[in-house]
Amino acid sequence: MMSAAVLAICGLSSATPCQSPVRTPGYPVVFMVPVAGMESGDSLETFAIVDDSARVGTLLGWLDNPPARWALDLYDRARAVAIARDSAAAHRQPAAYYVALVPGGNHGDLGFRLRTEAGIEEHPRTAFIRLGPDEWRFSTTFLHETGHVVTHVLAGGRRFDARPMAAIPHSTAALTDRQTAFHEGFAIHLETFAARLDTSTSSRNRYDHWQMPFGRVEQAPRVSEYYHALVDLLSFSQNVARYRQVADNAFAFRSAFTGADYLRVQLERARDFAELRNADQMLQSEGFYASFFYSILFRGIRPPGPDTIRQRQNHLLEVLADVLDAPDAASNRPWLTDIVRAWQVRYPAEFPEILDVFLDLSHGEFVDDAARATWKSAYLAGLRLDMPALNLDVLETRRQSWRDRVLADPATLDRRIGPELPCSVPSVRIKLAELSDQPLQFDLNTVQEGVLRLVPGLTEVERSRWLAQRDRTPFTGYADFERRVDLGRGSRSALRFVRTP
Repeated sequence: MMSAAVLAICGLSSATPCQSPVRTPGYPVVFMVPVAGMESGDSLETFAIVDDSARVGTLLGWLDNPPARWALDLYDRARAVAIARDSAAAHRQPAAYYVALVPGGNHGDLGFRLRTEAGIEEHPRTAFIRLGPDEWRFSTTFLHETGHVVTHVLAGGRRFDARPMAAIPHSTAALTDRQTAFHEGFAIHLETFAARLDTSTSSRNRYDHWQMPFGRVEQAPRVSEYYHALVDLLSFSQNVARYRQVADNAFAFRSAFTGADYLRVQLERARDFAELRNADQMLQSEGFYASFFYSILFRGIRPPGPDTIRQRQNHLLEVLADVLDAPDAASNRPWLTDIVRAWQVRYPAEFPEILDVFLDLSHGEFVDDAARATWKSAYLAGLRLDMPALNLDVLETRRQSWRDRVLADPATLDRRIGPELPCSVPSVRIKLAELSDQPLQFDLNTVQEGVLRLVPGLTEVERSRWLAQRDRTPFTGYADFERRVDLGRGSRSALRFVRTP
């Protein structure tokens, strides 16, 4: 284990000025660097502790910002939740937060080796963060990736293996798979949360579009208004979308682009607000998950204070631990509805509020066969300013009926959910010049209209039947899909079903 001297060097002083919305005490942080030539036959990498006091001082200074302080406090609280459930977590997940300084690093990880004077220490189930040694990452990436570390901690030091069902890396607006959506959604909501609380001029310039430079901008040309709609897209993470559109619950709705262009369908932020996503699509949308987690923290007519936010976040951590540490925590489970039901068990008095958050964000799609049609009718009436056609009394009656049904039987939340059914189209390639080149992949129960237009040989009649049958009820399996959609030989031969045990 580390010496007291090293811990003293790496500890954050509680005397550090704190601008975060809660009192953040000191937390030990251990910075590590990879050890060259120490690669092993398994997946664990070997690191050595950074013991240069000047460099450690610089790194600690980079952590002196509100998002990083909140991240360290969140890690500490998640660890306390894990230890309360299993005392062995105290050994498995040390109080010190391990930060591996890796060029380009930007993700949470699990398991490493540590070279010390006494030899090699094994930490196979310790969650840590890989972070690029750049100052800006400590105020942005650090909090997001701490979200991933937290889920590993709450799951008892277990790794999560998603079933790939998208031809691109994850993205806030895209549909990928349930596990990716859940884990990324939790990390993303922390960015939304931090952006709301950060009142600095630089953050407000970025998120609220306070600066509007025109013409040539010599120092940073891309800040010109000419590039405004493009800059966030070039980050791929789409940080501004992670703030504004997550807070607005935009990703409960389908893509506005329905043409034959995978990247525009998956990555563009534009939404068709008359068309709700179906329940399975919401379960594969990290943007929708982020809206749910964010809304839990900020629910209410008045902005909650920091103590309220912290208490709500503590409750969320305990509920997540109940869900993540379950023996049946498979990658394709409906994580979102599991979380809602787990809340009822752990905090029954709060459950009606959490249920209201879930039902309002999803517009009743998980419990009501007519939810999408009901919303579309109301939305289009609003476009026409046709107040009688809004049928507010009917809408309010429906909303109350959703609540009553779930309160009477929480299993109702899963009634409109189908299985994940991965499929690929090997003949169609999706290329991101800087990231990947993959065959077209999607889920039969969630594939979006524009993506279906890319399937060779698929006719408009077949596409319409596919969508109509799925909207009526999710496909229960590949055989059910083939029977109900009845594809012709040409279009069926383009598909490869990714069957799993």
